[in-house]
Amino acid sequence: MAKVFLTLCVLNMACTNKPSVHESIVPPSFDLKKDILDLTNTLNVNDTLFMLVNASVCQSFQFDSLLFYKKDDIVFVNTTSRQIITKEQLFELGPVEYKKSRDSLNYENLFQYILDCKETENGSVVFSLICNNDTLHLFSHSLGDHLNKIGYYMKIQHRVYPDAEPYHPVYPPKTE
Repeated sequence: MAKVFLTLCVLNMACTNKPSVHESIVPPSFDLKKDILDLTNTLNVNDTLFMLVNASVCQSFQFDSLLFYKKDDIVFVNTTSRQIITKEQLFELGPVEYKKSRDSLNYENLFQYILDCKETENGSVVFSLICNNDTLHLFSHSLGDHLNKIGYYMKIQHRVYPDAEPYHPVYPPKTE
């Protein structure tokens, strides 16, 4: 069910990001494994990068799909988030300009942080990156590892979408 939803989100976003008649058609040149660590500089006008995120933990489910693209030398990210905590919610967050921050809270540092995690028998896919005909799966190897990676991702998303409900910190209720 979750894979079907993520696939539909990716297809939906891919269909909405068509180049205008005035843009020149240049073949995609983004090399996923080489260029992912410098996304803002290496993504070209006709390149599209999809990022699928399994942010589910314990009894909460969250699946995000992000679409990165460049228009007029500006990188945009468009996010769709599906959450099932107490009820199912779908958040279409729309495109926002993405600028690489000078500190560690940016997608490039996230990719660097998790790039060394290769598939193992006990690993689970947390992030899938898709560009052109190339796919890169990034894994976690334990619950603690998964929580660290998702926590890092959520902080970046909160910076990119400061008013978006899915990325606000959740605090336990106060007890008296």
